[in-house]
Amino acid sequence: MKKKTKKNIMSIFLIIVFVFISVILADKSYNLKNYESLSYKETIATNYKVYLSDNSYYNTQYLDEGMQYISNIIDYVDVTFSYITNFADSLNYNAKTRAEAVVTIVDPDDNNKVIYTSTEALDNISEDSDTGSTINEVKNYKIDYAKYNKITNEFKTKYSISAKCNLRVNYYIEYTGKYKGLNNISKNTVMYLDVPLSEQMINISKNSPEINTKSFNGLSSNTKTNIILYSLAVIFVLLALIILIRMITKEISRRKKISNYDKFIDKILKQYDSYITEAEHETTSRESCIKISTFTELLDVRNNINKTIVYIKLDNDTSKFEIIDDNTLYYYIARRSDF
Repeated sequence: MKKKTKKNIMSIFLIIVFVFISVILADKSYNLKNYESLSYKETIATNYKVYLSDNSYYNTQYLDEGMQYISNIIDYVDVTFSYITNFADSLNYNAKTRAEAVVTIVDPDDNNKVIYTSTEALDNISEDSDTGSTINEVKNYKIDYAKYNKITNEFKTKYSISAKCNLRVNYYIEYTGKYKGLNNISKNTVMYLDVPLSEQMINISKNSPEINTKSFNGLSSNTKTNIILYSLAVIFVLLALIILIRMITKEISRRKKISNYDKFIDKILKQYDSYITEAEHETTSRESCIKISTFTELLDVRNNINKTIVYIKLDNDTSKFEIIDDNTLYYYIARRSDF
């Protein structure tokens, strides 16, 4: 096997190996994941007090929760929403909160049949971004009971209807976070306070207090290791490209340097490979030696007598093609100087 052919085979082998290694490294870089877990304890509570207008019976400014309240002497409802989450470790988080008051008038026999509803924002969206292990959001609102009670009373009077009326104060908290590549940290919580309207006596209800212990779990990328594996994959691809470019460059250079004589010989040997055999020495003299002026004519002789053509490289500038038919030698000589 020629030295050049061996080099080409080795180069192709290295290209295949480098590409194969690159594919394996890229796949591992993409699929390498770590299991991450972040536990947390969530505490949710809604508390309120009912503040009273001046009256002849109650000697206190407010009444605690869990009682029956006379609507005519309610001044306002003081409500506090408390949301606290303690994480097992520090994380980057963004928390948003807002509150709204929703007045609803429904059919007295079917709460699903809404007659009228209106929503009022109690504050603007509050946003808090920080790094830490605790999200602590405590907000207090003073709900003007007389204001909302007047809305529903006037609505019922104007349209002469019997209806069930309610004021719901909703408090929304939403947060997202990132922890060690764990990007699925997200939680939405709604807390509320229900205050009946257009009633002589009311009973206020709220969301039950909660203490939840949970965790965020998932797979995250090992960023440092992934970068190393990906970089190695790129390096092996570049090495394969360098070898391929060198092979192509050498072949282009070789083809540019090859002479018309060499092109002619190469073409004949490749095109008529099945007709030609190669020998190291010329055939000894025969009784009859016939010189053929072109290879095409020698090929005609071969086709007529169905004999093998023998190729002999005499030197770097001369090649000889022979056909032996018994004692007759047909031959054609190609010289570099003739091209």
